[in-house]
Amino acid sequence: MKPPPPASGKAVGIALGLCAAAGFGISLFLLIHPLIDPDAAIPGCGGGSCAAVLGSRWAKVAGLPVALPGALTYLLLLLSLVPRLRRMTLPVSSLILGAGLWFTFVQAVILRSFCPWCCALHACGLAAFLLMLVRSTSRIATLPWLAAGTLSIGLAQVYGPLPATTVRDLAANASSAPAADVSGGRVISFDGGRMRFAIEDHPLLGKPDAKHVLVEYFDYLCPACATMAGHLEELVAKHPDDVAVLLLPVPLERACNPHVAEAEEHERSCEVARLAMDVFHNDPASFPAFHSALMKSPSVETARRLGSGKPSTDTSAAIRANISGWHALSRSSRKLPKLLIRDRRILHGLPSGREDFIRVMEQELKL
Repeated sequence: MKPPPPASGKAVGIALGLCAAAGFGISLFLLIHPLIDPDAAIPGCGGGSCAAVLGSRWAKVAGLPVALPGALTYLLLLLSLVPRLRRMTLPVSSLILGAGLWFTFVQAVILRSFCPWCCALHACGLAAFLLMLVRSTSRIATLPWLAAGTLSIGLAQVYGPLPATTVRDLAANASSAPAADVSGGRVISFDGGRMRFAIEDHPLLGKPDAKHVLVEYFDYLCPACATMAGHLEELVAKHPDDVAVLLLPVPLERACNPHVAEAEEHERSCEVARLAMDVFHNDPASFPAFHSALMKSPSVETARRLGSGKPSTDTSAAIRANISGWHALSRSSRKLPKLLIRDRRILHGLPSGREDFIRVMEQELKL
């Protein structure tokens, strides 16, 4: 393969530099974005497609944001434009494309959600790789580096440490949640008594007389909430006398929840929540089995098949109260699930993993 004419080679170098600079800039933006919007770094449902990607466990590697090694790699690509460092262009651009292939796979297959900024970053990597091929005389040498980029980041994320589960204090405006009317019996309270819940008024996972009763806001059609359901079941099974969970469905659909943006919607979640609450109001004893089965196969069809088929007049008011509570707790994060743990302690979004979640809950509740 003959080397390109000087003018052509110069144009390719400029284009390669622009791709590297754009990739570096996007990586920096993705790195500082969670500092500007802390909600973006929380895994869970709500916030749109970018939040679903940037808040997932796949947005970190070895405990660090993946945008950090991304920025450093694009910086190396920029440095490789210096004539004496030109040999770096092939391995660095190949590593960038390999990592881009991995993260495209994660978005398409695992998360089934795409972040436009991430896609733009991967497009820069692909363009840089193609431009490098125009300049390279040894294209076969790209294959080992391409494989290394894909496998190294993939293996590090699959087998590396998970991000730590973070429990926060309630935001300053959380107390604006209206205290619900309670019908009697045992009442649990949070935020210095400003939020109160009567046990018998809500679906419950576990024993009514458990030492600690947590409160979960969730959406039946939220994948993160389905994962959390398994974590909570294991926690209650491990500590049956100490832990129970009040279950408060919050549909992320504008048909019944005016606080949801279009990008956050879970279509038909209002209907699923209504069917679930109908089961609770008509036959509370059957609700735990219904809830567990629905979380394992979340859909309108499952809710209809397992439901009571008897509408309840109490359902709409209960769902509106749940939505009001979720909205009041969403100043620092809109993500679902939300788990009220004790007084002013809350977990927004999905914990990093089951073992870490149980460990953190045992520490919080002193079990």
